[in-house]
Amino acid sequence: MIVVRDGVDKWACFLCPGGCGEVLKLSLSRNRRPRWKVNIDWLARPTAAPSVRQLNECRCHFWIRKGRVEWCRDSGRKAQPMKRSHSHSLQLVVATAQLKGIPSRSTSDT
Repeated sequence: MIVVRDGVDKWACFLCPGGCGEVLKLSLSRNRRPRWKVNIDWLARPTAAPSVRQLNECRCHFWIRKGRVEWCRDSGRKAQPMKRSHSHSLQLVVATAQLKGIPSRSTSDT
């Protein structure tokens, strides 16, 4: 997970853990909807809220807690149990960046 900052946290970006290859961009801005909140523990493990639900063909639905992906029961793609493993983890990188190149599209929340 990369947290993009420009004075304040703006985006949390990471590859979809469902295997579709899409880069997910969660808005952290208080002025945007939907928006997420990312907390970082002392081991640099991200926790994001609320959950993330992919609306593309991937159809995955998950929480990020202490750097780990926790799959929701209603997550799609039944045929890929290996990708639903609790062993999938996200590492945190914090970056300061110009935000002009980041598209405004984001996934929906639940």
